Amino acid sequence: MKPQTPKAGSLGLILFVGGLVAVGPLSTDMYVPALPAIRVGFGSTVTVVQLSFSLFLAGFALGQLIVGPLSDRFGRRPVLAAGMALYAVTSLAASLSPSVEWLIVLRFFQALGAASAWVLNRAIVRDLHAPEETTRILGYVSAMMGGISTVVPLLGGVITETFGWRGIFYFITAFGAIYYIVILVWFGETTERNPDAIRPLSMARNIGLLLTNRVFSGYMACLCLTLGGMFTFIAGGSLVFIDGEGLSPGEFGALFIAMAPAFSLSSFLSGRAVRRFGTQTLFAIGVGSTLAGVGTLFVLAAIDNLTLYGVVPALMATAFGVGFIMPLCFSGALAPYPRIAGTASSLIGAGQAGFSALMGLVVAAIFDGTGLPVMAMMLTLMILSTLTYVFYLRPVMNRPPAATG
Repeated sequence: MKPQTPKAGSLGLILFVGGLVAVGPLSTDMYVPALPAIRVGFGSTVTVVQLSFSLFLAGFALGQLIVGPLSDRFGRRPVLAAGMALYAVTSLAASLSPSVEWLIVLRFFQALGAASAWVLNRAIVRDLHAPEETTRILGYVSAMMGGISTVVPLLGGVITETFGWRGIFYFITAFGAIYYIVILVWFGETTERNPDAIRPLSMARNIGLLLTNRVFSGYMACLCLTLGGMFTFIAGGSLVFIDGEGLSPGEFGALFIAMAPAFSLSSFLSGRAVRRFGTQTLFAIGVGSTLAGVGTLFVLAAIDNLTLYGVVPALMATAFGVGFIMPLCFSGALAPYPRIAGTASSLIGAGQAGFSALMGLVVAAIFDGTGLPVMAMMLTLMILSTLTYVFYLRPVMNRPPAATG
């Protein structure tokens, strides 16, 4: 029986796309609690081990630039199937890594496969829904990601303590293999193939139009800065709280439980409230909440008082704000470009992943054994995101898009 195109707005579609979103937390949030164990296991340094995280994000960025145009040209289904197959195979190889250098290289190729899930979950939603419905569905999907993020870091910590860090890659291998089968058996194509999508002149024109469009570039910049701040915590948090504050990998993973419900709540609300209150109001709530949360973390680090009583509420406020900003940025950037949704999704995703990879390298360079440099970096990025929204994006939010090829 031939797989059928998922029905727009259906529970099956939301669950399928939500599962694709899980590839991100599985590859990053689940992995982070294992970084100290990997460092000890290979007798390596913080800087070298951090490369396995940063190079993954670099591969994630590169992969998205490749996947988006390919999916516009050949369709979502074949590109997604090939990506998930690569993800599963490289995850298995990573579990067998004989050295930290092999792990770093395999994480890069694992990221190329993971990029297909991250780009195409948004493109698939845009294929099947009008702009307002895209915002609503992406809000629900982001809420699911928040729920997944509740479990994944804690699970990563437990797996690391029970089976060692290699157990994380066994788990990811199984997930990728199962999803590959689901794609082959259940998922039907959602878009018409665009023969011009990978022609060099057409690609260059479309990318140029996207990057020079103030609405698209504004949403992209806000997303990169905001998620760069969150990845600064993901990349540096294990060093601060496991190496610095003495938490176990499982206890550090439990910190994410504080963030995930807040993120899920605001993501869910964004999908329902955008019609009533508008994008500008919800965006303002988002940036205000992130500034309050990250500002508190910075103060706590400055006075050397990173106790759970202060950290947990601050993380919840930060995640609540990001839960508004993330779906609004994705839907706002993608909605005007249905014909090149894959390219637009890949561009904004690649920018976000590439910027986060850079932040991972910065964290490794500035970490001094305390939480202050990490929290200062988070605060700086959130302030820049807010300024970008207020002075660059907000004045042109309702501007019509440029035509694409």
